[in-house]
Amino acid sequence: MIGYHNLSKIAKSLEHILVRRTKKEVLKELPERLDKNYFVPMTKEQMKHHEENRETVARIVAKWRRLGFLSETEQRILMIALQNMRMSCNSTYLLDKKTDYGVKADELVSVLEETFERPDTKVVVFSQWVGTHELLVNRLESSKRDYVLFHGGIPGRKRRDLIKQFKNDPECRVFLSTDAGGVGLNLQNASTVINMDLPWNPAVLEQRIGRIHRLGQHRPVRVVNFVAQGTIEHGMLSLLSFKQSLFSGVLDKGKDEVFLGGTRLKRFMDSIDKATSAIPEPMPQQAKVGGDGDSIEEEASITAEKRKAAESEPEQAWNDIISAGLTFFDKLGQTLLKGEGQPGKSSTKTLPGLEIETDKATGQRHLKVAIPKKETIQGIVNLLNEFSKKL
Repeated sequence: MIGYHNLSKIAKSLEHILVRRTKKEVLKELPERLDKNYFVPMTKEQMKHHEENRETVARIVAKWRRLGFLSETEQRILMIALQNMRMSCNSTYLLDKKTDYGVKADELVSVLEETFERPDTKVVVFSQWVGTHELLVNRLESSKRDYVLFHGGIPGRKRRDLIKQFKNDPECRVFLSTDAGGVGLNLQNASTVINMDLPWNPAVLEQRIGRIHRLGQHRPVRVVNFVAQGTIEHGMLSLLSFKQSLFSGVLDKGKDEVFLGGTRLKRFMDSIDKATSAIPEPMPQQAKVGGDGDSIEEEASITAEKRKAAESEPEQAWNDIISAGLTFFDKLGQTLLKGEGQPGKSSTKTLPGLEIETDKATGQRHLKVAIPKKETIQGIVNLLNEFSKKL
C-alpha cells in the first residue's frame, strides 16, 4: 500500500456518528500556549559519541542509496546508532552509565529556578529514557527539591499515589516522566512542560503537552523543548514540522489524496536521510575537563579512527557486491522453483523484475529479467569503479 484517496468520502460517511472537536476549534476555552526551542551546546565527549554513530548511519544510508535494500542486521545496527546519537544529546551517562558529560541537565536546573520564582508553579519534565531522569533526580535532590518519578516500571497502584502526591503536595513541584505518562494522565495543575528530548513522531510530542494543555487548564501553558545544537535533534525539527503539517492536512479537511512514498523501510530511510542531512553546524563545544594535551590526544585518536575506516572501505565495498549478488540469485532461485509445474501459463511473474515466459509454439520456457532504471545501472557502475580503485 502506497497511499490513500477519496478521503473526503470516508469523512462524509462518518458524519452522522462521529464528532471531531479539535483544540483549534475550542481555542477560546483553552489558555494560551507558548512554545520555545531552547538550543544547548554539546561537550566534546558528547560530540565524539554522536559523530561516531553518525558515521555508522551515513555508511548504512549510503548503502541504501546504492542498492535499495538493507539486511535485518544492518537495519538493527542503524536503529542502535540512531538511538545512540539521540541519547548522546542528553548526556554520555545514557551510553556508558559512568560519566556525565552534558549540558541539558544543568540547563534544566536553571530553567526550574527561573520558573519557581512564580508561586505555585508546577512543572512536568518528559524524557524518553529513564537514564535522563536519573541525572535529574541527582540534581533535584542536591537542591532539595521534591519530585515524583513516573515510568513504565512503576506498578499501577503506586502510579496513582504519585499523581496524587504531585497534585496535592504544594512542595512537590516537579513531575518527571517517560512516555509512559504521555497518555492517560490529567496534570492540569502544572503549567510548564519541558521536553528533554524530541520524539520521532510529532503525535507523541503533542500527547506529552496534552497532559497539561487540555480542557480544565486555566493558566497559560509554557512548553520548552531542549534541542542539542548541531546534532540529529536539530535536524529533526524540520522533519517534525513536516509530519505535523501532514497530519493536520489529513485529519482537518486537508488534501483528498495522501501518498506514503513507497515501502515502510523506504519511508523510514528517507526520514533518516532528511534528519541527518539537515543537521546544522554545531556550537562551539563545551569542555569540562582536560587541556591541550587532551586535545592533541583526541585529535590523534580521531585521525587513527578515520585511517582505520578508510582501510576498511575496500572490504565494505566487496561485502556490498557479494550481498547484492546473493540477493539476485536468491530471487532467481525462488522464481524458478515457483515457476515449476505451471506449463499452462504463458507467463509467470513471481517476484518483481523476474518473469518466466513460455513460448506457446515450442513450449520452450525463458527467464526474462527487467532492465533497471538508468540511475540504478549508473549506481552499480559507480560502485564497481570505486571497488576497482580500492584494489
